[in-house]
Amino acid sequence: MCSKLAVFLTSFVLVFGLVCANAAFAAEIDIRIADGGDDAEQHLGDGSMDIGSSDLELPYEDAGNPTTDEQVIGLRFVGIPVNKGGPVTGAYVEIEVDKVDKEGSANPVNLIIEGELVPNAAAFADDANNITGRASRTTAKVKWSVPPWTAENEKFQSPDISSIIQEIVDQNDWVSGNALVLIISDDKENPSTGLREAEAYEGEAGAAPLLHLVGTLSIIELASEPNPADGAAGVSSLPNLGTYLSSDVPKNIPDFRAVSTSNVLGEATSTLSVADSIKITDLNVELDITMPGNNADLNVYLKSPDGKEVELFTDVGLHGADDFKNTILDDEASTSIRDGTDKFTGIYKPEGKLSDFDGRNASGNWRLKIQDDWYGGPGTLNSWRLVIESPALLKWTPPGEAASQDVYFADNFEDVNNSAASALLGNLPADAASVGFGPLTLGQTYYLRVDTVTPTAEQGAAISGALRPRRASRCRAEGPCQQR
Repeated sequence: MCSKLAVFLTSFVLVFGLVCANAAFAAEIDIRIADGGDDAEQHLGDGSMDIGSSDLELPYEDAGNPTTDEQVIGLRFVGIPVNKGGPVTGAYVEIEVDKVDKEGSANPVNLIIEGELVPNAAAFADDANNITGRASRTTAKVKWSVPPWTAENEKFQSPDISSIIQEIVDQNDWVSGNALVLIISDDKENPSTGLREAEAYEGEAGAAPLLHLVGTLSIIELASEPNPADGAAGVSSLPNLGTYLSSDVPKNIPDFRAVSTSNVLGEATSTLSVADSIKITDLNVELDITMPGNNADLNVYLKSPDGKEVELFTDVGLHGADDFKNTILDDEASTSIRDGTDKFTGIYKPEGKLSDFDGRNASGNWRLKIQDDWYGGPGTLNSWRLVIESPALLKWTPPGEAASQDVYFADNFEDVNNSAASALLGNLPADAASVGFGPLTLGQTYYLRVDTVTPTAEQGAAISGALRPRRASRCRAEGPCQQR
């Protein structure tokens, strides 16, 4: 026997509600470095990387006479809430003083800020020249003469860098939620003779470098803490972007062969498991295939856990061309996979529509099927991954002693409060801690609730609340929303 238990109400409100593509408004947001791998130093002398440093020296490790060990700094900010081309009207980087006792803290420091011109900047790696090796840079560059540092914990903001951010988000394959990298180096037209020692994430997480943005942004904030408090309910600040890598690799792709009077396709299949229960709003595929024969021999298909199959491509490329190297398939790409040649490195539009997966639940086992339909030799599937965007993510702390959890979500309070079947978003495992929801309509109030379902009549726990996307509101954790 199962029991669905009491509802505890709490209010939380969405402001500047994105979730649907056209619901973004003028706003401001601070995005701080949130991972130790996202602020890094590269020593220019030998190209070595320092990703775990507790501080960031700009632009020299040591500022003696003369200055020595020149460095370039990389800052990676994730979850940028700007749609493609979304106007960015203001931006700056803020850093905090770590120490002022190093020689050179009062000497002139003149810097150049530029951006890596890619749609979604990769994390820093402990490989030589990992920052300077990012050759694609923004045309926009901003000079920054940093004043002398005399007091620890003081904060300094760069000049406006909105031109850099705008150039990055104007790229064809940019989407809200992507990451960007800013690169800070010495201004060779006005060389530095000093240094500034700033906080890094590893030194003081709350004082790590910060990116301030002003423009047409898409932000979700919470109005109050959940009740019960141990429910720890929250809503992600952006549509969720998850990357899922198959562990079912490498896979041999057998060559096409003739057997007696019939032909036999070479075929390989690989699976990829997605544990998260999320509704797909956009899906991209990345492939790495070694094909020493001909790319044009291959037919590749993707099947979702619920059985929907989409053709990624069949018989593309020139005979004699080999390999698909970090090939990204994206419905929004400007170049069709049929127009690709050689190694197919880059972003291409698939032959089928990945949008056929939109609206489906991503949870479960996905299957990639590869067929070889002509002679030329076997190939190898080295790796493949899915990048899945889902609506905003509702997160909570699962209560104990539950068999499963029922999640209700609707714009009708009575339906949610009374556990109406029409409001049931789904039944999730006992250890589930998140679910995607949306899209939402601006100004409409929505209600949600997460019930534990226990195998006996013992008392369990539940959380619930109300959501309302609102324009230009700011909500306090301890009280109601105040209209600006």
